[in-house]
Amino acid sequence: MGIGAAHSSALTNAFAVRSLCFAITMPDDLRSPIKHHLVLHRIKPEQSIRRFYNLMIKRDLFGTIRLVRHWGRISTNGQEKAEEFGSEDEAGKALEALAQAMRQQGYRDL
Repeated sequence: MGIGAAHSSALTNAFAVRSLCFAITMPDDLRSPIKHHLVLHRIKPEQSIRRFYNLMIKRDLFGTIRLVRHWGRISTNGQEKAEEFGSEDEAGKALEALAQAMRQQGYRDL
């Protein structure tokens, strides 16, 4: 077996492992009904306003539920803040409250 064949075999094995990882899905009973990601934007060219506001609920490696807010001017890195919650329902209510407040300030769903 030449070097090319060994390299090809290694790539095939790596692809098979990667494909296996993507084939594993979460069972329906473990999926959350809460909307986990929301992107809002506010664009007013006449006032030079181009802003974004992202809200995302996620669970970290230790199982802590966090609501992550990421906002700023479009085409910049912006700022980020994370809050911890005891349950996904609490985080979902906080996400909806923040989204409603941002919509009242002129932000629209993307």
